[in-house]
Amino acid sequence: MRQCLVTGCSDGRIPWPRGRMDGSSRSSLVVFGGLADAVRRESKEAIAYWFGVQGAVRKWRKALGVETTNEGTKELRQAHAREEWFAELRAKAR
Repeated sequence: MRQCLVTGCSDGRIPWPRGRMDGSSRSSLVVFGGLADAVRRESKEAIAYWFGVQGAVRKWRKALGVETTNEGTKELRQAHAREEWFAELRAKAR
């Protein structure tokens, strides 16, 4: 079994442990507990914003078997649809 060595803490809005796998020199956020729960429920944009990450969220979601559109993504899209700028954009597109 490979082990993860915790190497520090992230500087995102939500600080989170960073670590690296045995034999690797690259470190990244350690996906467990609250971060794993958030990846399963929240939109990619929310995870990127709060935890200070970019492209990794898509890989995490795939590894955890999360659908492309989950509960958080639906809520974000619905919230955008209620905003004035979105209604103006939709009207302009018509």
